[in-house]
Amino acid sequence: GARTGLLGANGSGKTTLLRLLCGQLPLQQGQIERRALPLYLEQSGKAPDADTLAFETLLAFRPELPPLWRALHEQEYHMADPVVYAEQVAHFAELEGYRYQAQAESMAESFGFVSCDLLRPLASFSGGERRLLQLAAIFAA
Repeated sequence: GARTGLLGANGSGKTTLLRLLCGQLPLQQGQIERRALPLYLEQSGKAPDADTLAFETLLAFRPELPPLWRALHEQEYHMADPVVYAEQVAHFAELEGYRYQAQAESMAESFGFVSCDLLRPLASFSGGERRLLQLAAIFAA
């Protein structure tokens, strides 16, 4: 795939343009035609939610997957209702969640993370480790 750099002076609108392209901001006028999904790594160093797991970060570029993955993970952990679990598994599979999960795990591994790291709360990682997870997520997307 092609990669493009965006250069400009501070305050010239680089971040705003990227957020518009990624659909994170609504357009005031005009339209954007996308042939591929652009991905944007947020600059802010804001602290993650205490209960967010590292693996949810890897799935974040498919916004429908993290909550479903979390629900599946909790169902497995608590050995809860098998009917609900089966429905969630089917839905996750429909969304190609298992394929995307395998890609994300593989990419995280290539960035030096091991499986047990991915079940740690994101807040337990250093800022640099969180940035690496975000990069892994972009490359897996």
